[in-house]
Amino acid sequence: MKLNNFLKLVIAVVISEAAGIIGSAFTVSSVSTWYTTLQKPSFNPPNWIFGPVWTALYFLMGVAAFLVWRRGFERKEVKTALAVFGGQLALNAFWSIIFFGLRNPFWAFIEIIILWLAILLTIVSFYKISKTSACLLLPYIIWVSFAGYLNYSIWQLQANAPESVVCTMEAKLCPDGSCVVRIPPECEFAPCPKEDLIQVETPGPNEIISSPLIIKGKARGFWFFEASFPIKLFDENGELLTLAIAQAESDWMTEDFVQFEAELKFETPETERGTLVLEKDNPSGLPENADELKIPVAFAEKKRMVKLYYYNYEIDRDEFGNIACSRNGLAAVEREIPITQTPIQDTIKLLLRGRENLTQEEIGRGITTEYPLEELSLAEVNLKEDGALLLKFSDPLNRTSGGACRAGILWFQIEATAKQFPGVKKVQFLPEELFQP
Repeated sequence: MKLNNFLKLVIAVVISEAAGIIGSAFTVSSVSTWYTTLQKPSFNPPNWIFGPVWTALYFLMGVAAFLVWRRGFERKEVKTALAVFGGQLALNAFWSIIFFGLRNPFWAFIEIIILWLAILLTIVSFYKISKTSACLLLPYIIWVSFAGYLNYSIWQLQANAPESVVCTMEAKLCPDGSCVVRIPPECEFAPCPKEDLIQVETPGPNEIISSPLIIKGKARGFWFFEASFPIKLFDENGELLTLAIAQAESDWMTEDFVQFEAELKFETPETERGTLVLEKDNPSGLPENADELKIPVAFAEKKRMVKLYYYNYEIDRDEFGNIACSRNGLAAVEREIPITQTPIQDTIKLLLRGRENLTQEEIGRGITTEYPLEELSLAEVNLKEDGALLLKFSDPLNRTSGGACRAGILWFQIEATAKQFPGVKKVQFLPEELFQP
């Protein structure tokens, strides 16, 4: 094929597909809203069929126009045929504007009759120049004939529909984070986007997730290829965190729904939110065969384990059985805290909450504390280069004093809790009169 002819082919196909793109601009906004409220005949195809069919038909139209064009645009019959072709292409896009944009099935039906006649005239004009080009338009006129009958049926069903039904104002959250409402006449919820293609049972939209994440649901057989399809997890910045493969749990060679399951393992990112993307497997790589369902998710907080040091009198007795009031009585309990930039501060603040941190089992083992102390709070934390940790407290009621034994035990609990962190060699309290007898 000469380069000149190849360019003609590309131009013809692009112009034809452009008509579909123009029409889809009006279709997208109505197909999942207004169109779902219409009564439709039993032979109405599922929504997912229209995209692939029209993409193929526009491609055939482009090839047919090219076959005529290459016979010589300077010829009068070629110019006439391509002018007729352009006219029916404009009528094609205009039908979507009337039906979906203006939401008027009656005038759309009148328009599609004119479109059908224009297609027939195009076929006749093309046949005189290239029989192959005319044959390529036969699937187009057959599909428009079906679309016209469907248009007529929808118009008649709306014209004969009973009085409008008012449904309750409820909303259902869809997997992609959008919402749908109840629609007449049965007041069932409108379908969620892509619900006729893929449905996810878990996780739900905006659900807090952690690793490993189990993903379950069902998808049409054509969503799979070789019984699988990819699932990707992105953070809020669009960075890919991980990829897993969902596996069909039964025969995928069907147009029915097939159950699937996948497991995602990932490192929790710094961002709080992310997106789970379930991609239709597309081995061809063609954009028209690609599809995906996006689910917004939230990430569970990163956790770290820390020790809170409290006191157990039973393990701190001298040889005479008296309480020694020493560090030997310290008893650690482990707790999880979120990973932040201030782990020492977070841990000591948690320690100061005192008895509410202890389980009944730990209390039964003799672990206790006088914390929390009324109005005692941690005001400032400063770790110096020499390893000295300065802890500034607010103690307006002077609750940290009251005898050497008591003050020492309160001191030891904070000191031991702070020293578990690398780099902390000694602990100093401010004001200095805190934790004094």
